[in-house]
Amino acid sequence: FARTVLQDYSLQKKVPITVNIFEATVGLVGNSEVTRTAVYNMLLQMAMDGAADGLTIAEFKEFISNIYDSVDIVEFGTSCVYRFGMEGVQEIKQAFPDKLILADMKIMDGGGHMSRMAYSFGADIVTVLAVSDDATIGNVIGSAHKVNKEVMVDMICVSDIAKRIPEVEKLGADYVCVHMGVDVQKAKNAN
Repeated sequence: FARTVLQDYSLQKKVPITVNIFEATVGLVGNSEVTRTAVYNMLLQMAMDGAADGLTIAEFKEFISNIYDSVDIVEFGTSCVYRFGMEGVQEIKQAFPDKLILADMKIMDGGGHMSRMAYSFGADIVTVLAVSDDATIGNVIGSAHKVNKEVMVDMICVSDIAKRIPEVEKLGADYVCVHMGVDVQKAKNAN
């Protein structure tokens, strides 16, 4: 239901969004061999990725206001991070202090420094790439947990997901995100 409502609103307002319904702690794994059998509280994550299309922070805030009760996590997508920087994360958090704000930074190096910056601007969750060195992932997780924040480890470009998920869980990941990158999706749709 929530996915349909958000997609309908997105089409009406021409706001590109991605909706992820995932299992807290381990992420959406789907029907693959790494599906968890435990039952988790479900969260609804809404990604704002329209910055590349010229949308403004004001337009994002209007959109979030209209779907406020339907989402648990507001993802400040990678294109938003690049376009608006940490000030954009801060503006969204100040406007919606009761929502979890995920900064999709796709951290690959400098984990401690990069994540501390995001948390200081109001992010509740940051993303780090699972293909990063364990030291980087560990630094992001350490920085997060020192200030009661969380980390989502993004499995994009991981060749052996079933092997890597337990490794990042052991490092202390709060969430694991399994998805296919935008470029790969476009290539598959073109064929």
